[in-house]
Amino acid sequence: EDDAEAPCSYVPYSPLAAGVLSGKYAARGSKVPKRSRLSLFKGYDDKFKATLGPAAVDAYVAVARKHGLTPSQLALAHCNSRDFVTSTIIGATTMTQLTENLAGFRVEWTQELEDDVTAVYNDFPNPWRVQVAGGG
Repeated sequence: EDDAEAPCSYVPYSPLAAGVLSGKYAARGSKVPKRSRLSLFKGYDDKFKATLGPAAVDAYVAVARKHGLTPSQLALAHCNSRDFVTSTIIGATTMTQLTENLAGFRVEWTQELEDDVTAVYNDFPNPWRVQVAGGG
């Protein structure tokens, strides 16, 4: 968002962070779903779980549930709420995922949603880069 005033647009290409923001990988010690992105790329699951990522995702999942959304819908609604985003590239692999994802673009982005997402961001500004003891 630092470049929001620049005379160009932004196209998020992985708004669900390889499925991570869908919430399906959040729990430590949980099995990675078969055929999911983290199961296809060796080492990604361990790398993700060794960061603050799972805790951040848990917090975003809680925000989504508070507002009656799925985590995927929250992430996509956030992209859609940014004036500088002109299009968002999604990577649904099933019709169910596609239907859920498209619903995210119909969410009315409220100030309460903005405040709740900002609060999580302030708690976890860069969770993927912060390693945790005993992670993975």
